[in-house]
Amino acid sequence: MIPVSRVPAALPVRMENQYFALDMESPAAHEMQEQGVCMFYVPELLGALELELFAVLRS
Repeated sequence: MIPVSRVPAALPVRMENQYFALDMESPAAHEMQEQGVCMFYVPELLGALELELFAVLRS
């Protein structure tokens, strides 16, 4: 995952949110595509988070 500084226009912008992009060239992304599974590790230290996943197609 790569932090993004500019949010794609297709996504809702909320100032308190953090936005990331998946590096689809990484070994982890290839494995995710092969397995059909996407998981995120969130340490308990961060508390209860609300995660939203959006798919934005490249133009």
